[in-house]
Amino acid sequence: MNNKELKERGTLMNMPVNRVAKKLTELFENKIDLSDVSEKDKENSLLSRSLALYSIMMRTDCNPDDVVQCLTDGYHDNGIDAVYCDDEQKIMYLVQSKWSKDGKSSISQGDTSVFINGISKLINDDFDGFNSKFDNLKGAISNAILSTDYKIKAIIIYTSNQKFSNECQDVMKSFIDKTNDGIEIISYEIIQLGEIYESLAGMTNHTVFLKNVELYDYGVLERNEQEIGYYGKISVSTISTWWKEYGTHLFSKNIRYYKGDTEVNNGIRNVLLEEPENFLLFNNGIKIVADKISKALYKSVGRKFGLFTMENASIVNGAQTTGSIGELFSSNQNNIENAYVLIQMISLESLENDMNDKITKYSNTQNKIENKDFVALDPNQKRLQQDFAMEGIEYYYKSGYTISDERKCCSIDDVAIAVGCGLNNISLVGTIKGNYGKIFEKIDKPPYTDIFCNKHSIYFIWNNILIYRKFEIINANYQKNNSKLNKLISVHGNRFLLHIFLNIFSNKYNLKAAFLTDSEINQITEEIKQNLPKVVDQLVLIKNTDFPDSYLANIFKNGKRCESLFYKLSETDIYKSIQEIGVLV
Repeated sequence: MNNKELKERGTLMNMPVNRVAKKLTELFENKIDLSDVSEKDKENSLLSRSLALYSIMMRTDCNPDDVVQCLTDGYHDNGIDAVYCDDEQKIMYLVQSKWSKDGKSSISQGDTSVFINGISKLINDDFDGFNSKFDNLKGAISNAILSTDYKIKAIIIYTSNQKFSNECQDVMKSFIDKTNDGIEIISYEIIQLGEIYESLAGMTNHTVFLKNVELYDYGVLERNEQEIGYYGKISVSTISTWWKEYGTHLFSKNIRYYKGDTEVNNGIRNVLLEEPENFLLFNNGIKIVADKISKALYKSVGRKFGLFTMENASIVNGAQTTGSIGELFSSNQNNIENAYVLIQMISLESLENDMNDKITKYSNTQNKIENKDFVALDPNQKRLQQDFAMEGIEYYYKSGYTISDERKCCSIDDVAIAVGCGLNNISLVGTIKGNYGKIFEKIDKPPYTDIFCNKHSIYFIWNNILIYRKFEIINANYQKNNSKLNKLISVHGNRFLLHIFLNIFSNKYNLKAAFLTDSEINQITEEIKQNLPKVVDQLVLIKNTDFPDSYLANIFKNGKRCESLFYKLSETDIYKSIQEIGVLV
């Protein structure tokens, strides 16, 4: 579609919109299925659908062929025009788009409400009433909803610079707050004409050109007496500027993108907020390659300071550090001073053709150190290993283990989950589900010391592990045979449910005094099979009555919510029967 055709059709009313239309048509014409659209609506539908797909391209490294399969726009789309699950960044993008040919229209409150209702149905794994375009996406959507790692990004995109109305903001914010319930699972953003135009204008060239890069206390990297790069420290504010301008394009030659809210990245952000002056000491730094690196003459005396330019640059190691810095600055608008990060800058100009791939590969094959690895410094772990050994059980508390035989082997994760869920502290269940890594952050304080301490007998620990393993098998089978809310409770509430059963059996069998017999294990297995569906059904009723707007994943990740839910459960007849006879009937 050329400018003449656009003018003839009366759409040349806003030059930026017209240019956006031309570019989107170039990207998606003949790629988007319009067979469900009448002839008179095809032009508008092509542009509206293209806009929805392009929003995903703006936030990921996808191309048109990647995103075209994500289109859901049409009758019975429930306000959701595109869905994309990014397994690398662990984000599910849900998009609502509106094409405004005159560049004057925004999204209405009604459209926003429909969008919210559609999102609500998806996060409850409810596909009733959705069109057939969702069929091929159901697996990916369900996986994202059931995964504890995934977050949801709702995108509203439209071709005007009109403000997203206060009424729409209020409706959207209310929904987001209710869904998150104190733990950020879902967020939303508005993409308007200005950002769309700027993105399309620059999309033909995603080359990362970093100029006036200030490097402090730098040194020279040499190979065979030839200068190939530099190393030193760089301000985190400079990194945040790169992130704001280029986003994931910074990682074009990396093997991974920024993974968002992970244990490691939370640690990076915490250090920046709490000990910015020590960030240089605690962080592993960033490695960046460029086709060419140039050094300016400005203040070039000595190596305390240097000004550099990098052409076609890419961060090949340090994506998590970069993304964490960028997100922290953009979300909290922090102005963190005196925080620096180590950086290596390597020029590919004089290196062999395959060196870029080799640098990327070998820079990313180092083993990651997690908080859990530092428990090896706790003498209690060695003691526990010895206690298990005296009973003929192998206990692994260092990373790299393999459980060869569950009948006589267990790991630190088995103990953390089984004992943690087996204690009376229901709020700890929320920590295990929502922030498992927190258990190992400080090995001299709770919750770590509540789980790994002398007061728990080897009988109690091993019995809890045996029940935990049986429960996992039964719960997994339950999920295969159920759907919607029952399945979601089984998945997201697995630690909560385990807590209930472990405490029931602790009262009935006295798990602290002796190892369970085979006969007792078989009896416990049957009792879980019989009663798991009853407990889940009861939790479904409580959820629908007392927490109708809460996202299930957040309920079971929040200690106070777990307490509230458990209190509601304890008021039911089914729980009272547990108290009376020690086991569900």
